[in-house]
Amino acid sequence: MISKHYELCELFTELMGYTNKELNVPEKVRNLLADLIMEETKELVEALKTNDIVEIVDGVCDVRFVATHILCIMGVPDEPFQMEVDLNNIMKFASGYKFREDGKLLKPANHPKPNLRKLLQAIFPEDMPPEGTTTC
Repeated sequence: MISKHYELCELFTELMGYTNKELNVPEKVRNLLADLIMEETKELVEALKTNDIVEIVDGVCDVRFVATHILCIMGVPDEPFQMEVDLNNIMKFASGYKFREDGKLLKPANHPKPNLRKLLQAIFPEDMPPEGTTTC
Protein backbone atom coordinates (compact mmCIF):
# COMPACT_ATOMS: atom_id res chain seq x y z
CA MET A 1 0.00 0.00 0.00
CA ILE A 2 1.30 3.45 -0.88
CA SER A 3 0.10 6.97 -0.15
CA LYS A 4 -0.86 9.64 -2.67
CA HIS A 5 2.27 11.47 -1.51
CA TYR A 6 4.32 8.39 -2.45
CA GLU A 7 2.71 8.30 -5.90
CA LEU A 8 3.82 11.89 -6.55
CA CYS A 9 7.32 11.22 -5.24
CA GLU A 10 7.44 8.11 -7.42
CA LEU A 11 6.63 10.24 -10.48
CA PHE A 12 9.42 12.65 -9.52
CA THR A 13 11.78 9.69 -9.02
CA GLU A 14 10.98 8.35 -12.48
CA LEU A 15 11.36 11.81 -14.05
CA MET A 16 14.80 12.01 -12.41
CA GLY A 17 15.72 8.80 -14.22
CA TYR A 18 15.70 6.37 -11.33
CA THR A 19 13.96 3.39 -12.86
CA ASN A 20 15.93 0.49 -11.33
CA LYS A 21 14.15 0.19 -8.02
CA GLU A 22 16.31 -1.95 -5.79
CA LEU A 23 17.27 -2.03 -2.15
CA ASN A 24 20.98 -1.85 -2.90
CA VAL A 25 21.31 1.78 -4.00
CA PRO A 26 24.70 2.68 -5.56
CA GLU A 27 27.08 4.60 -3.29
CA LYS A 28 27.13 7.69 -5.52
CA VAL A 29 23.31 7.93 -5.30
CA ARG A 30 23.32 7.25 -1.54
CA ASN A 31 25.83 10.08 -1.04
CA LEU A 32 23.69 12.48 -3.09
CA LEU A 33 20.58 11.49 -1.12
CA ALA A 34 22.44 11.98 2.17
CA ASP A 35 23.50 15.46 1.05
CA LEU A 36 19.94 16.32 -0.04
CA ILE A 37 18.31 15.22 3.22
CA MET A 38 21.00 17.07 5.20
CA GLU A 39 20.49 20.25 3.18
CA GLU A 40 16.71 20.18 3.64
CA THR A 41 17.06 19.34 7.34
CA LYS A 42 19.45 22.26 7.89
CA GLU A 43 16.95 24.61 6.22
CA LEU A 44 14.19 23.28 8.48
CA VAL A 45 16.33 23.73 11.59
CA GLU A 46 17.09 27.31 10.60
CA ALA A 47 13.39 28.00 10.07
CA LEU A 48 12.58 26.54 13.49
CA LYS A 49 15.21 28.71 15.13
CA THR A 50 13.79 31.87 13.55
CA ASN A 51 10.16 30.74 13.94
CA ASP A 52 9.47 31.37 10.26
CA ILE A 53 6.14 29.55 9.98
CA VAL A 54 6.07 29.39 6.18
CA GLU A 55 9.63 28.08 6.02
CA ILE A 56 8.93 25.56 8.80
CA VAL A 57 6.04 24.10 6.82
CA ASP A 58 8.11 24.18 3.62
CA GLY A 59 11.04 22.51 5.41
CA VAL A 60 8.94 19.72 6.88
CA CYS A 61 7.39 19.05 3.48
CA ASP A 62 10.79 19.10 1.74
CA VAL A 63 12.33 16.70 4.27
CA ARG A 64 9.33 14.39 3.88
CA PHE A 65 9.56 14.60 0.09
CA VAL A 66 13.27 13.73 0.02
CA ALA A 67 12.76 10.91 2.53
CA THR A 68 9.94 9.45 0.44
CA HIS A 69 12.03 9.92 -2.72
CA ILE A 70 14.65 7.68 -1.08
CA LEU A 71 12.01 5.00 -0.47
CA CYS A 72 10.87 5.31 -4.10
CA ILE A 73 14.41 4.82 -5.39
CA MET A 74 14.59 1.65 -3.30
CA GLY A 75 11.13 0.49 -4.37
CA VAL A 76 9.97 0.46 -0.74
CA PRO A 77 6.29 1.40 -0.21
CA ASP A 78 5.78 4.02 2.47
CA GLU A 79 2.52 3.10 4.17
CA PRO A 80 3.29 -0.23 5.89
CA PHE A 81 6.59 1.05 7.24
CA GLN A 82 5.22 4.41 8.33
CA MET A 83 2.35 2.65 10.10
CA GLU A 84 4.77 0.32 11.91
CA VAL A 85 6.90 3.27 13.08
CA ASP A 86 3.87 5.42 13.99
CA LEU A 87 2.30 2.66 16.09
CA ASN A 88 5.62 1.94 17.75
CA ASN A 89 5.94 5.61 18.70
CA ILE A 90 2.42 5.65 20.16
CA MET A 91 3.31 2.52 22.18
CA LYS A 92 6.00 4.58 23.95
CA PHE A 93 3.14 5.95 26.07
CA ALA A 94 2.67 2.57 27.73
CA SER A 95 3.19 2.40 31.45
CA GLY A 96 6.64 3.50 32.47
CA TYR A 97 7.14 6.33 30.00
CA LYS A 98 9.01 9.43 31.05
CA PHE A 99 10.02 12.74 29.59
CA ARG A 100 13.56 14.01 29.43
CA GLU A 101 14.19 17.45 30.95
CA ASP A 102 13.96 19.08 27.50
CA GLY A 103 10.56 17.46 26.83
CA LYS A 104 11.62 14.52 24.66
CA LEU A 105 9.58 11.39 25.24
CA LEU A 106 11.80 8.57 26.45
CA LYS A 107 11.13 4.95 25.58
CA PRO A 108 10.06 2.74 28.45
CA ALA A 109 12.52 0.02 29.47
CA ASN A 110 12.47 -2.91 27.06
CA HIS A 111 10.50 -0.97 24.45
CA PRO A 112 10.86 -2.91 21.18
CA LYS A 113 12.08 -1.36 17.96
CA PRO A 114 9.63 -1.32 15.07
CA ASN A 115 9.92 -4.61 13.17
CA LEU A 116 10.89 -3.17 9.81
CA ARG A 117 13.02 -6.18 8.86
CA LYS A 118 9.96 -8.44 8.98
CA LEU A 119 8.06 -6.09 6.64
CA LEU A 120 11.03 -5.81 4.29
CA GLN A 121 11.44 -9.59 4.19
CA ALA A 122 7.76 -10.00 3.36
CA ILE A 123 8.02 -7.56 0.44
CA PHE A 124 11.56 -8.40 -0.72
CA PRO A 125 12.21 -12.02 0.32
CA GLU A 126 15.04 -12.49 -2.20
CA ASP A 127 16.75 -9.13 -1.70
CA MET A 128 17.09 -8.81 2.06
CA PRO A 129 20.53 -9.35 3.59
CA PRO A 130 20.77 -12.10 6.23
CA GLU A 131 19.90 -11.27 9.83
CA GLY A 132 22.82 -9.58 11.55
CA THR A 133 24.06 -7.87 8.38
CA THR A 134 23.05 -4.42 7.22
CA THR A 135 23.80 -4.30 3.50
CA CYS A 136 22.47 -6.16 0.50
